[in-house]
Amino acid sequence: MSKQEKREFRSVKTELRAASEGRRVEGYAVRFEEWSRDLGGFKEIIHAGAISQDLIDKSDVVMCINHDENKMLARHKEGKGTLELELKAAGLYFSFDAPETELGNQLLHDVRSGNLDECSFAFSLDWDDDNADYWHREDDGLKREVFTIAGLYDCSIVTHAAYPTTSVSARGEQMVAKDEEVEAAMDAIDKEIDNL
Repeated sequence: MSKQEKREFRSVKTELRAASEGRRVEGYAVRFEEWSRDLGGFKEIIHAGAISQDLIDKSDVVMCINHDENKMLARHKEGKGTLELELKAAGLYFSFDAPETELGNQLLHDVRSGNLDECSFAFSLDWDDDNADYWHREDDGLKREVFTIAGLYDCSIVTHAAYPTTSVSARGEQMVAKDEEVEAAMDAIDKEIDNL
């Protein structure tokens, strides 16, 4: 793996909604404009625009558990596959149908029960791009701002998180209307934040 492809892993705490039936799992793997928890001496923010649609379209992204590609749930390969990735104002949104396998069934059980409620993503920066990120020290510690992500490798459902928010859910058709209400409310909050 070259210096440019050095992967970093970041996790986000999720909000869970789960229906009693259906196999759809969805949420945010990346939330823009939110500071992480302490990452071992620094905090980080991923700015809106750090992930481009072009990057998503040319990436091979695996959805797995705890970054273990042997526990693959879905895959987005250059715009095709079982994993849907969508850029939204709030961040990188994912959705997929849990496979009808032992792993997929266990995932649905763990998401619905609340045992798993966090997501993560693996990414890299172009280290030759001096504007990809910016490090600075503030009164409350060292900060890193990420402006351009060069590689996107996986989205994972994980046990522990670095970022405080996003959303993931396992749902059936009866949850669609409620999800649209929640999405509208989140979009309204995002607009209020933008106007601050």
